[in-house]
Amino acid sequence: MDICRIPHLMYDAWNRGDMATFYSYIDEGVDDVGGDSSGLAGVRAILDHIREAMPDFHYTVDQVIAEGDWLAVRLTATGTQTGVFFGWPASNKRATWKEIRYCRFDNDKTVEHHACLDNMGMLSQLGHIQLPERSNW
Repeated sequence: MDICRIPHLMYDAWNRGDMATFYSYIDEGVDDVGGDSSGLAGVRAILDHIREAMPDFHYTVDQVIAEGDWLAVRLTATGTQTGVFFGWPASNKRATWKEIRYCRFDNDKTVEHHACLDNMGMLSQLGHIQLPERSNW
């Protein structure tokens, strides 16, 4: 399979709530570099928590760039926080933020994953933190 198609298939499954298909693109021993999880079981625990806190969580794939067995995926994420989100109480507010994910694939499965997310922007929109005002420098 052309690995550039995989993010589209994965996030389409995510958006439909078809987590079995979504997780089928992740290797059992995935290295979630910099994350708080280990292997597919750890990744599932975190992602299932996110889906529980934001049941309407939706991804839009904005761009996919491939080099060898690596992909860079630029995403727009949206969701309404109706449940506890990593200790933050439900705010019932909606947020939109950007994510960039770098993934290495082997046999059409993610074996290594790095993520850069606008967590500050998301938490601000959800009402959990106040961002400082920007200067005009």
